[in-house]
Amino acid sequence: MQKNYFLKAVFTVLLCSFFSLSYAADIYLSTTGVDTNDGTTALTAVASFSQAQTLAASGDIIHVSGMIDFTLDPANTESPQVGITLDKNLSIQGASNTTDGFDGKSLTRFIQTAGFNLTMTNLKLTGGLIAVGNGGAINITGGTISLTNIDLDSNKALYGGAIYVASGTVMLDGCTIQNNDNSGILLSNGGGIYVKPTAAVTLNVNNTLLKNNKTAAEGAAIYYGDALVTTCTMKFTNCAIISNTTGGTTLGGGAFINNSTPSATVGVTFINSTIYDNAAGGISSGGMAVSNLRTGSVIDFRNCTITGNRVMSGTSAGAGAGIRAFTAVNTNGGVVKFYNSILENNYCPGAAVSSTNYTTDFAWQGEGFTAGTNLIIENSFLGRPGSPTNAKWSLATNSFPTTKLNYVSLIDNDVRKSYKAKFAPFNSTGNYLPLYYGSEAINYGTSTYLTSLTPSVTTDQLGNTRPFTDGKCYAGSVEIAPITTAPAAPTTLVATPGDTEISIAFTEGSTGGLAITNYKYSTDNGVTYTALDPAVTTSPIVITGLANNIEYTVKLKAVNANGDGAESVASNAVTPTGTTGLDNVISKVTIFRNSNKQIVVNNASQKTGTITVCNAVGQRVASVTLNAATTTINKSFTSGVYLVMLNIDGKTSSTKIIL
Repeated sequence: MQKNYFLKAVFTVLLCSFFSLSYAADIYLSTTGVDTNDGTTALTAVASFSQAQTLAASGDIIHVSGMIDFTLDPANTESPQVGITLDKNLSIQGASNTTDGFDGKSLTRFIQTAGFNLTMTNLKLTGGLIAVGNGGAINITGGTISLTNIDLDSNKALYGGAIYVASGTVMLDGCTIQNNDNSGILLSNGGGIYVKPTAAVTLNVNNTLLKNNKTAAEGAAIYYGDALVTTCTMKFTNCAIISNTTGGTTLGGGAFINNSTPSATVGVTFINSTIYDNAAGGISSGGMAVSNLRTGSVIDFRNCTITGNRVMSGTSAGAGAGIRAFTAVNTNGGVVKFYNSILENNYCPGAAVSSTNYTTDFAWQGEGFTAGTNLIIENSFLGRPGSPTNAKWSLATNSFPTTKLNYVSLIDNDVRKSYKAKFAPFNSTGNYLPLYYGSEAINYGTSTYLTSLTPSVTTDQLGNTRPFTDGKCYAGSVEIAPITTAPAAPTTLVATPGDTEISIAFTEGSTGGLAITNYKYSTDNGVTYTALDPAVTTSPIVITGLANNIEYTVKLKAVNANGDGAESVASNAVTPTGTTGLDNVISKVTIFRNSNKQIVVNNASQKTGTITVCNAVGQRVASVTLNAATTTINKSFTSGVYLVMLNIDGKTSSTKIIL
């Protein structure tokens, strides 16, 4: 019996030891810590990351409280400072990415992974710098790296202002990569992320904002370049690439994919992502440049919105203000795909707005592009194609295979008249562009281009479920209720005067997605507007209570639940005039003398009134009732001149007659 108790006790001790080994320990790092502490509690936190790593075992969690000054780390002693190299697998986490993290004071990088696994959560990494190296905040060379809710803000490097990736598997979720400004570093690339594989790379970026990053050279937000025969897969899902800028005459305001090494392959997929308001300093690729795309490489856009990107050099967007893609010379080339995407209104500010040079959304170059094989456009909006160079096909001459002819239209000379997507204003909180009511992009997409992905995609950039009604979805990155607006201005106003009133016929403008509830008018060139009472919702309208013999022009506004719409241009000028019954029917009244020297009034107007006859000296010689047919004044008049006055509706008209 004692033996059994002894065996049970030994088993219990071993079991507890096993479970104690399976749990990660917690090490605490704080701005109030001291490196002589043991780091095992928040009250006994250490002060430096290097000391926390020394105390931690592989797989332990380092808890960060406050913004740790990395320039003071006792192990960060190189000049210039290059940060700390991992020597084990670690997790590093804070409570908030606004209060907890690392500060490099624009003097040092933070971490080099050196093949170890790293998980970071709820941290801010700011002020990192490696002016002549790679990765201003993090340099990734191998391992599995997971960054969740990390704010990488205001870091700098020659290559990769925030992150540099040479090898490994890297995952970002819910991160912000912003204000990383490499523009002061000569030839710098990749203000946000720089990928240059020395071995296989897998990069998955989800729900992440890349905003306001800058470089002196290419790829302000994202840069990929290969120098070895490697494979790389990058996927950006539910991301926003916003307001990034390259300097000088460089390319790729949002991203630059440079597949320059023969036999090296890269696969880049953008899903439910918005690429907006990026600018390239050169003549092309404000949104993205795809260079030397090799056989086996694929650039794939699924439900993306690519608009408002700019090229800042010259006076033409002909080389592709949105995306420019070109293959390596004399190769078959890679593949560029657009599914359920919108590529519209990317432009050159230096060109006249109404010219064909103002906007070019996509340009292509190289013998390697073959219609329907190397360029696939399905259920997408391609605003205006650029001028191809040495391409085997041309959208402009309709030689693209009819089975792939799924873009909506080519743009006429006035580019502003032909946009089809109808974007509402940019939402700077959610970083997306909703669609206006009536947009042709609503339910223009096909659901299988999302559901066929692995894993299947059933939501939009904001995480909203796409209902896929009848197998359709919105083109573009978001699927929310269309934005309704105030109505458009009425057009072609035609005014007709009346007695103290004007009737206005007009062509109704767009309702803005909601019913018209009334119209407002202005007779003082738009200074003041008056609502019709009672309300009128269709053409024509009648404006009453005006003064006669005064000239008026009229402007109109439609009204719906969103408010007043835009004002119309002014109508033609008209003058209301007071009229009597006789004036309206004067052509139907005749006055003459019969053979008996009587005055006869034939009245075919059916109006009644009075007839008064005066002689040449103004004496009234007769007064009778005007009948609705023929009235004869039964009196013999001597020869002479008489004035016959007709009074109808209280107003008088006079006619002279000689007997």
